[in-house]
Amino acid sequence: MKTSILYFLFASLVACTGEAEPSEEPRSGLTDGGSYYIYWGSIPQTIPFNDLFELSVMVHDGADKTKMLTDRELYVDASMPAHDHGMETEPNVTKSESGMYTVDGMLFHMAGEWELTFAVSDGTEVETASFAVSCCDQ
Repeated sequence: MKTSILYFLFASLVACTGEAEPSEEPRSGLTDGGSYYIYWGSIPQTIPFNDLFELSVMVHDGADKTKMLTDRELYVDASMPAHDHGMETEPNVTKSESGMYTVDGMLFHMAGEWELTFAVSDGTEVETASFAVSCCDQ
């Protein structure tokens, strides 16, 4: 029941950002080792050009995508592989009591293809999931 409420809140949070068009890019997927399934959304839903935005992230069990994991560490970064550089800001990840992560300090300072990377740690091993993100209307 608690997970259902979190799904509803997460979907509402992502949907109610005041942006006209939702993203075409996938906003969920398995980590490279298959242990975790990442759900993420940006606030605003359409990532702005050269302006700060937030991410909301949930980490779920890779085998049971309905089971939210609340005892993992999450690290987030973004880069532009074609330009061989990252962001000019340092993202800050905080976790709520419910287990949802908020990432502040995201900023895509150049238009083009970015790669958003989530690293999940159980304290001994780290798995990553990366998503291609197109940015942005100038």
